[in-house]
Amino acid sequence: MAKGSARGRRRTVRLIVAARAAYLLGMIPSADIAVRIAGRPDLRTSGTGNPGAMNASHVLGKSWGPVIWTATMAK
Repeated sequence: MAKGSARGRRRTVRLIVAARAAYLLGMIPSADIAVRIAGRPDLRTSGTGNPGAMNASHVLGKSWGPVIWTATMAK
């Protein structure tokens, strides 16, 4: 059995670590963080119940919608 190069193994490990980090970062709902900062009720219990940018703009005010959408897209 041929061994892979050390450089190739490091690249694979970096790719796996980056994929896991991206997955974990994507799990964090930006709207929930914004609601906690604003001190408002949980989005899942108010408005449409969807913790997204549209519901956040309805519950928190229109200025929060684009902020949350941008934070979600940046993730």
